[in-house]
Amino acid sequence: MTDFERMRVLIRQEERYHWAVEKQMAKATKSTTSITPVGGGGGIRSGSRPEDGAVMLATLQEEYGEILDELEEARKELRDSIARIRNAKSRLEKTCLRMRYLQGMSVRQIAVSLNYTEDYLHRKMRDAEALILRIQKGLEDKTTRQVRSDNS
Repeated sequence: MTDFERMRVLIRQEERYHWAVEKQMAKATKSTTSITPVGGGGGIRSGSRPEDGAVMLATLQEEYGEILDELEEARKELRDSIARIRNAKSRLEKTCLRMRYLQGMSVRQIAVSLNYTEDYLHRKMRDAEALILRIQKGLEDKTTRQVRSDNS
C-alpha cells in the first residue's frame, strides 16, 4: 500500500538533499586562493578542507541516493495504481496525484498551474489518495483470495 505521508516526507527530503549535494559539490570544486598568516596561529587542525569536503559530499550523495531509491520504489507502485483509474470523472484526481507525487510539486504549485484554489485541491488530493488506497486494497484482497484458493 502506498504510504502518502512517507512519500511527502521523501519528496521534501529529496529536494533538501539535492540542494545540499549541489552546494557541497560547488564547495568541493571551487578553486580560489586564500592568503593565510605566516606561522599558522590558528591551532592544530587534523585533515584538510578538501578531504573533509569530499567525505561530507560522499556521505550526502549516499543518503541522497537512498532517498531517491525509496522514492522511486514508491512512485513505481503509485504509477501502477494510477494506471488502474479508468473513470473519466477522476481525471483531476489523477492529474493531481501525478503532479504531487510523481513530479514532486506542492499543492500550492499545482493550484497555480491548474487555476484552482488550494482548499479545493486539498480535498481532491484526499479523495484521490483514498481512491488509490481502495484500488490497492482491492488488489491485495484479490491476491489473498487467489492464494487461498490455490492452496486449497
